[in-house]
Amino acid sequence: MSDWVRRADGTAVEVGASFSIGRGLQNNLVIEDPSVSRRHAMINRDGAGVLWLVDLGSSNGVLHNGLRIKQPAQLRQGDQIEVCGHQFDFIQGDRPEAVPAAPDEAAFATLSAVKTVPTWLLVADVANSTHLNNTLPPERVAAAIGEWFRSCQTLLRKHTAEVNKHLGDGFLAFWPSPTVLPAQVLAAIRELKSFQQTSPVGFRFVVHHGRVMVDSAVSRGEDSLLGPEVNFIFRMEKLAGALGTPCLLSAVAAQQLPVPGELVSKGRHPLAGFEGDFEMFVV
Repeated sequence: MSDWVRRADGTAVEVGASFSIGRGLQNNLVIEDPSVSRRHAMINRDGAGVLWLVDLGSSNGVLHNGLRIKQPAQLRQGDQIEVCGHQFDFIQGDRPEAVPAAPDEAAFATLSAVKTVPTWLLVADVANSTHLNNTLPPERVAAAIGEWFRSCQTLLRKHTAEVNKHLGDGFLAFWPSPTVLPAQVLAAIRELKSFQQTSPVGFRFVVHHGRVMVDSAVSRGEDSLLGPEVNFIFRMEKLAGALGTPCLLSAVAAQQLPVPGELVSKGRHPLAGFEGDFEMFVV
């Protein structure tokens, strides 16, 4: 009997004795997403032929049937694997048939409404996951992070923002309306900063503004955000973690917010994959 990991588009990759998942091209299953680690996860087959899903110390984690794994999880027929919002099915038996799009979906895909629009972006990430893992049982860690995510989502929706993608211990959000006022974004920033003081889950967040490609056809009706500005804000989040800064704004975002007297420069910093140094600010 063979084992397979099936992608959302229905295509499948066979699982051998060892099967790696990550952003790097050397992996058996490659996920082209900056939030995915180069070697993110692995499926290992033990001496008895049992397959185990293993997180390789990734920053954003691996979900097994909706729960983040803290130790190897045994895989069974029909299990779901999620890596930074990308979902896969674990299938045992004959090679799964590719699932073609229904006629109306296929027509929709060919009419992909890709447009480039200026938008505000926000990435938030849990900052103390190691502390949580050391002080709480695994089920409480998942519950705490889930409650934190729901609170952030409610807060952002109040200020007209939407969560676009869930990324294990974090998320990418954006303001879908091109007419959003900087004051609305500032109100969300201030409320998130206030929430940082009371939240049992420590977290950081970064804010950027830029022109982003929005493609609704990619995710069948849910906006997918693409382009270098999306990569830029994920690099900003890594920088905020390295600086130990709970909130970081790009220069482009800072210049548009109506708080000139409240902005403090954090200096100029390089970002991986981008030329030059970029000035960052805190409120």
